[in-house]
Amino acid sequence: MTSGNLASHLRKLEEADYVKIRAWLSDARSRVVTPTPQGLRALANFIVELRKALG
Repeated sequence: MTSGNLASHLRKLEEADYVKIRAWLSDARSRVVTPTPQGLRALANFIVELRKALG
């Protein structure tokens, strides 16, 4: 995955309110990504459904 590709995916997750992204220190390319409560719920639901599908 390229840094541009990763940034695109992170933007979509942020738009869906699954993560919060903030700059870290003074480096414009460094970011801290934190899951939101909604994002954690979505991940938990995904894991449940994946386990069901895998049997």
